[in-house]
Amino acid sequence: LNLFDKELPAALTRADSLPSLPAVAIEVLRISQDEDATLDDMAGCLSRDPALAAKLLKLANSSLFGGGKSVTTLQRATMLLGMKTVKLMALSFSLAGALPKKGKQGGFSFTEYWHRSLVCAIAARSLARLTKSPQGDEAFLCGLFAHFGKLVLARCLPEQYEPVLAESSGWPAVALEEERLGFSSTDVCASLLKGWDLPELIYVTVGYWSHPERAAEVSDGSTRRLVDLLALAHLAECVLCDADKGAPLARLHAEMERQFGTQAGEVDALLVGLEAGIGETAELLAIQLP
Repeated sequence: LNLFDKELPAALTRADSLPSLPAVAIEVLRISQDEDATLDDMAGCLSRDPALAAKLLKLANSSLFGGGKSVTTLQRATMLLGMKTVKLMALSFSLAGALPKKGKQGGFSFTEYWHRSLVCAIAARSLARLTKSPQGDEAFLCGLFAHFGKLVLARCLPEQYEPVLAESSGWPAVALEEERLGFSSTDVCASLLKGWDLPELIYVTVGYWSHPERAAEVSDGSTRRLVDLLALAHLAECVLCDADKGAPLARLHAEMERQFGTQAGEVDALLVGLEAGIGETAELLAIQLP
């Protein structure tokens, strides 16, 4: 995929301050790639990280997943959620747990970063449900890390990234990053996730969602559909987080009708309904919303 073969600065490839994959996430990936692994193996692995286990239990009982029964054991939660969901949610939560949650670094606001990341994740999941896509969990993980490259750039290449942040009130568009730096935050994120051995579906989607017009280059059909879904989730995020809501809302309406025949009223109802899931997930990940 030539998109991520851009020359990323050496400072990034050898940066000591680059976040690394938490141990539990590495183990989760290993178990999920093992054909003979059982749900019990997964539950056993998660139980060694009590904070993560508590989050997954809470998740199984939340309105995002809950079937109304109260789930009190990890075994039951992994059974209810299934191996794939547990894997993707454990990755989401363990990665999110390892990153700073509030305050600023130079011109970069962690509060805004998490707010937008959560909105994008919940929007991606809800859009998957609305469009009957089976990729809700993948969409959630990709949404949560759609902007991860911005955080990495703010922490690892502050001298180069600060002026770009200053030029765009702290939240640069991908196009501006490419213009000023020669690469974008989504390139950085895709390279990092690939280096962590995350599934190809995830890192390719994160690399491409900001260039939906190039999605045709992605040969795998399910990855292409996830790229489209994430591009739509990003529009929803712009509606909820940007000062100018009109343009992204008009585009979201037009794209949803073009791709799925979804009427504007349904899209608006989905946007209004995101609030509860955003609040619940913020609480789960101990994130303060603005």
